[in-house]
Amino acid sequence: MLSIFGIICLSYFALGDVIPSVDVSGWPQSHVDSLVKKLETKKWWFRVGERLFSPALDEDKQVSDISKYRIVISDNKLPHELNKFKVGSNEDFNVHIIKAQDSLIKSKLKNSKIFKPTNKMVLYANLRNNKNDLVTPQLEHDFDEEDLSELIKPISDQTYLDELNALTSIGSGKEHQRNFQAGGHSTAEEYLSCELMERGFEVQVVSFGDGGKNILGCLPGESADFYIAGAHFDTLPRPPHASPGAMDNGSGVAVMMTVMKALASKKFKNTFCVACFDGEELGLVGSTEIAKQISENSKLKGHFLGAITSDMSTGFLEKYKVNRPAGWTTENSQLLRVKKSDPTSDGIHIDGSQISSKLIDAFADAAMNVVTDKEMPIMKSTATLWSSDHKSFLRQNLPAIDICSANHRQYEYWHNEHNTTECITPGIGAEITRTTVAALARLLEIKGSRDSKDLEEDEKANLPQFNSKTAKEEFPSLSCRSFATQVSEKYKSLSVPLSIKTTRDHEEIVHKHQEIIHELEDTIGKLEKQLKIMN
Repeated sequence: MLSIFGIICLSYFALGDVIPSVDVSGWPQSHVDSLVKKLETKKWWFRVGERLFSPALDEDKQVSDISKYRIVISDNKLPHELNKFKVGSNEDFNVHIIKAQDSLIKSKLKNSKIFKPTNKMVLYANLRNNKNDLVTPQLEHDFDEEDLSELIKPISDQTYLDELNALTSIGSGKEHQRNFQAGGHSTAEEYLSCELMERGFEVQVVSFGDGGKNILGCLPGESADFYIAGAHFDTLPRPPHASPGAMDNGSGVAVMMTVMKALASKKFKNTFCVACFDGEELGLVGSTEIAKQISENSKLKGHFLGAITSDMSTGFLEKYKVNRPAGWTTENSQLLRVKKSDPTSDGIHIDGSQISSKLIDAFADAAMNVVTDKEMPIMKSTATLWSSDHKSFLRQNLPAIDICSANHRQYEYWHNEHNTTECITPGIGAEITRTTVAALARLLEIKGSRDSKDLEEDEKANLPQFNSKTAKEEFPSLSCRSFATQVSEKYKSLSVPLSIKTTRDHEEIVHKHQEIIHELEDTIGKLEKQLKIMN
């Protein structure tokens, strides 16, 4: 045990599920920073006033995950009904750590503040004022467990599979392929634009090279700071060989489209962008264009928070597994959870570099908390193992990660015309989707240290502006109604929500009425001219 832990104060804890803590009042800041740095390498921590809590302070103590706790600030002492759930406290400030449901706490303590701890969170106490004068957590987010549960609840193997099937059929043209040289490629561009527009995203088309088109949709937040979540939609092989690209990379696009729909109805502090990258199979050229624009534009770079990509993002049937190295090992990846009966079995892999360690940790924490298959392996790496679109951002020294199926390299029909939905299994894809929703929902709510001047009254002013065209400029004959009708008829779970559909239909009706009014005005004008001539 580290010597700095020697002064840990654990005397007031009883047996049970308690959080070890240490009083750091009077410590030099350098000592506090040193302790926190060591704790970060082991487990989560949070600090309330001058007391720092973390299970890493006592390695023999088994403490459940952080999501089960609540920090409660109250003007009154805890009632008996809640006192039995207390696992730690700072009595000087009437701050308690309780393992209980929000509803129970609210029913027993009417005038209290309740916070859900984040993985690295500080509640500062102001000793000069009232003892309960604690500022808002530095990394506080508005989502509690109930909010997160509602976002994740609709995600299932079937909804994920429906999203994948819709893309590889309706979204891939008559040829059912999205290769750069195939007709279905342009269909996919329009289909994905419509998917984003239907959910209220402002769509930009970021072109590159000879006909390449990235589809980028953004939902403005309270700030111009933004995250990009993306996946490449182009495929191999080239014509005349046709492939719907189910695994590579319909599986990743299905993740991001499902994530987009789960988060579209929420208003976040940060701006949320979804990218459908083109030209990954040509050498990451589509994502490179977006990463370079961010890197070379000081405003974009100043507000960019990170990119999350997903490539080859689900499992496949055992009969399509080949004897090929998976790519990850215990030397290049940290195994957070393994299947004891089969340590090499497929699961979730989160890949990045040292500059994306915060993103990696956020997604690893989310995976450990929300993945429903409690035996599914989860691993993370800063070795940049996979050659996918996250590399385009990392090359520009921009934080980025890729979240994917750990054993995707063992899939037999990678870049093959037999790469169809019949070969894949949706379980890992659905779990990666849940993980991405959970991690992004929290990241999009973290306030950070931005200036208040970044908060725009006109929310559209917070949208990142790339060198691009709007979807309507790029695709003047775009018919989203056609795509929406086909999808809703075949895949009920993917129908446009009524509130969005009603708004869209209302706008179309208003537009038609305006056209009729203009026609009537023209007719009346012509009649008036004829009457003057007759008189």
